[in-house]
Amino acid sequence: MSGAQTLSGSMSAVNISVGSAYEVQELILVSGGAAYGTYVHGGGTQTIEAGGSASGATVSAGGLQLVAEGGSASATEILSGGIEQVQGGASLGAMVRGGGLQQVLEGHASGTTVFGSQTVTGDGTTNGSATDTTVSAGGLQLVERFGETAGTGIASGGTQLVREDGYASGTIVADGGLQRIEDYGGAEGTTIGSGGIQKVGDLGFVAYATVESGGLQDVASGGTAILTTLTGGRQEVLAGGSAAGTELGAGTQYVAGFTVATFIDAGATQYVLDGGTAYQNIVEGVSYISAGGLAGQNAIGHGGLQVILSGGIGSDTKIYSGGTQVIQAGGIAQGWIDMIGTGATLQLGAADALADGLVISGFSYGDRIDLQGLSYDSSWSWSLLSGSTLQVTDGATTYNMTLDGSYTEDQLDFSRDSGDGSIMMTATCYASGTRIMTISGAIPVEALRPGDHVTTIGACGSAWQPMRWLGVQTVMKRFADPLQAYPVRIRAGALAEGLPSRDLLLSPDHAIRLDGLLVQAGALVNGRSIVRLAAAELPERFSYYHIELPEHALVLAEGVEGESFVDNVTRRRFDNFSEFAALHGEAALPIPELPLPRVKSARQLPAALRVRLAARAAALAGGAAAAA
Repeated sequence: MSGAQTLSGSMSAVNISVGSAYEVQELILVSGGAAYGTYVHGGGTQTIEAGGSASGATVSAGGLQLVAEGGSASATEILSGGIEQVQGGASLGAMVRGGGLQQVLEGHASGTTVFGSQTVTGDGTTNGSATDTTVSAGGLQLVERFGETAGTGIASGGTQLVREDGYASGTIVADGGLQRIEDYGGAEGTTIGSGGIQKVGDLGFVAYATVESGGLQDVASGGTAILTTLTGGRQEVLAGGSAAGTELGAGTQYVAGFTVATFIDAGATQYVLDGGTAYQNIVEGVSYISAGGLAGQNAIGHGGLQVILSGGIGSDTKIYSGGTQVIQAGGIAQGWIDMIGTGATLQLGAADALADGLVISGFSYGDRIDLQGLSYDSSWSWSLLSGSTLQVTDGATTYNMTLDGSYTEDQLDFSRDSGDGSIMMTATCYASGTRIMTISGAIPVEALRPGDHVTTIGACGSAWQPMRWLGVQTVMKRFADPLQAYPVRIRAGALAEGLPSRDLLLSPDHAIRLDGLLVQAGALVNGRSIVRLAAAELPERFSYYHIELPEHALVLAEGVEGESFVDNVTRRRFDNFSEFAALHGEAALPIPELPLPRVKSARQLPAALRVRLAARAAALAGGAAAAA
């Protein structure tokens, strides 16, 4: 026999040699034809057409195995200089030795081990695909021109290159492995293990990568990475590169390019370097903004720390309860700073840390502003200019801060920072900013004046009653009983969906109406959604406001029905009793209390109410976890 040989039907061949030096130069396998252990040498071709199959072939230098549409090849070994072309058929479990080549032009290759090269490509209409490929030391998997791969494993010394409309999903990059995405190539769901590297080059795009401890995602100029998750390792966004929606559960992000919507969890760190921009961060770990770096519209959550280093810029920042922004000397904040909730901290390293025109909003009870450039000694003084501009000076250095809202001197407290002796400023009125519904809308409680008509809730619906007096009672922390005097914080949504509408702070014995009961705030404390503030969260002095109406009634504070003041304790203890006496005389007619049962302790809470509040606490905790 010489030339071509065709096997069909039930015909088969075992251990045939094919090549220019042999009788058969081409072995053709058609429907039902099969070959086992074929040796394809230089000048030889094994063609597997529809219905044909080949198993265990060896393709050496100059040899070609062609797997056409409908044909199948399994366990082919491709030696240096040998080629397997998959043109519409299927190849299973091929071994590509160093210098060998598997070309998947159409059809599918599965389970290939590559020490040489595998090319997965197409023409946009009929495209090649490969799954579960292993790229070993010295091996290259090239994915281009609409070729697709899934589940590729890249071992030490192996490389996957995705370019020109190629697409790779579910790649696993092991120690010493490299995945390169560039020139309109794309990858999704890559896992980058310890010692593995994913490089996203110019015009490359990746999504949903996971970077494990010791792994690296490198996003170079022109490259884009979205929704990367770091459980460890590093993400480096170089100049000209961009990343969106990165979640730093652990590990480190370095930003010299542009990032947006990065979430930095506790234990994770972000460094924004010269030329880098971090936009809309959520910081619950640590974020450092270096000289030439910019953090814009960042939100600093509970336990989060953002440090603006010398030459760095922070713009339009939100600081939530338990969050801290530090602006070191030489750093600058511009736009606005919004302090949300209680316990937000702003630390200013120098008098010029705040740009001209910057406004600090939301500064209220429990928040702190630490003035690092001044010492708490006899040389300093402070004053309020027009109620909203605060000036603090020691004669040589002057801080000017614009506060959104109108403050009075008794609403601010200054103390010595125990760490470095600097001046710590806090808002003393726990209810400052707490919104009370009136005929004119929601008004901060401290802005209420006698005669203002406050919305009240009764059996027949809502009405308005004129306020007789706003009592103010200052508490000195060092002399106070925590159980009786420290404020209780009811988180937004702790009572029902949208109730309260914002965090609500009450004295422990202040009652709200729930299920037809007057329940004192101290009885609701559960350590989760309703908590008693700790001493560390409180300034040295703070104040309570009390709204007195013509009758004991329910007013709306942040949407919650809370009781007005009733004189079952002497109002003579209040700071401004003289104001009441001037308005109404020292003696006051008794006001009957609302005919509602009063709950003073947790053990008196009805079981149904206890269960409902526990469910709300769980829902709030679940929502926070989902957002993180």
